[in-house]
Amino acid sequence: MLICLGVFASVTITYAILPSKFELNDFETLQFDRSVPEYETVLTPSDFELGAEIADNLRFIQHGNGDSDAMYGRTRFEGDIANENLNASTVEMFLNGGAGPNNGNWYNAIRNRHQLWPNGRIPYTISSQYSSYSRSLIAASMQEYSTHTCIQWVPKTNNDINYVYIFPDRGCYSMVGKIGGKQSLSLGSGCIQKGIIIHELMHAVGFFHEQSRTDRDDYITILWNNIQPGMQGQFEKYGQGTIQSLGTTYDYSSIMHYGGKAFSRNGQPTMVPKQKGAQIGQRSGFSKTDIYKINKLYGCPTDGEKPETTTEPETTTPLTTTTTTTTTISPTSFRTVNPSPPTLPVITPECRNLRGDCDELGRQAMGV
Repeated sequence: MLICLGVFASVTITYAILPSKFELNDFETLQFDRSVPEYETVLTPSDFELGAEIADNLRFIQHGNGDSDAMYGRTRFEGDIANENLNASTVEMFLNGGAGPNNGNWYNAIRNRHQLWPNGRIPYTISSQYSSYSRSLIAASMQEYSTHTCIQWVPKTNNDINYVYIFPDRGCYSMVGKIGGKQSLSLGSGCIQKGIIIHELMHAVGFFHEQSRTDRDDYITILWNNIQPGMQGQFEKYGQGTIQSLGTTYDYSSIMHYGGKAFSRNGQPTMVPKQKGAQIGQRSGFSKTDIYKINKLYGCPTDGEKPETTTEPETTTPLTTTTTTTTTISPTSFRTVNPSPPTLPVITPECRNLRGDCDELGRQAMGV
């Protein structure tokens, strides 16, 4: 069954209504089709147009804008970092090439310039198995980088040796920074959500998790007894001298922060902010500080100012993961695809189906 839910930017969107007993496996079939022959492709201008119009409004396939267990893989460093042989004891050598401490502070951006993408240009390909819906959300997430930073996600050319391959493996994960050659970024079940996609892309840009900073114990409390057995190592904080400080303090609202119940063994929080009223683990989009740090790391032109300093903690208040509204600086805009919004016709009051696969999605949703 299809129903018109509302009008956004003068365009009426048609949604598929899912039955109450819709299962996770059914969601997976709407996001990608593993029976489709696998090959590398790129996004099209229509993917960006669809993403711009509906990615923030389609909810039938998403479980809100919160955290996802798919981001917390037990066998990967910090849950979703896939660099080979990377762990708490090897990360400093990985990032610094064996260099010693520098300024004594470890924040969450890589220091080695060789692991940054030249001129902020990141070539990519994506799997042929993604649905139109997933392609539009990936496009919308990439466009956030073009809108707020000088990072450009561009289709891979024959001349590009180093690039990111996005495909639907099990769970969400990425490598941090430019590794060299073809590097994998997985957006599988539970990952097709704009905020999670932005999070994984930001790993590839060159960022680790916020809660692993050297100074994190000044801002959050780790509840070790609530962590799954054997997963305590996922909460290690970094040593000294490896990560760029970028002149910012701790950012509770960073899209790179763990959710409050990450790796929980009992459904209870595994970390709580020390600052009264602070919220962690949002997956709505960039925080103001996220944007500032990307722009500073890559030398992006921007008229934005440095974010305000984090308020010193007042009390320790257990908080669960929630979604927050973020504000952004006003950067110079870069658009790598579809440089100007499409001209849209006048819309009549009737619903219009803007997606070629909407009828098929509706049939799958109803089990027809």
